[in-house]
Amino acid sequence: MLKDLQGQVRALEKDLVEQIGESGEHYAKLRPEYDQAFTLKCTAAT
Repeated sequence: MLKDLQGQVRALEKDLVEQIGESGEHYAKLRPEYDQAFTLKCTAAT
């Protein structure tokens, strides 16, 4: 089950990158929030 969910997460991440990209209004708003969560170790990557 974990492997299935990990695959879904990768698919969602890919979809979000395609929709938002690494530029533009949404990225500019979301990146600082992510950076703060990463610093606080509140993301899956930390």
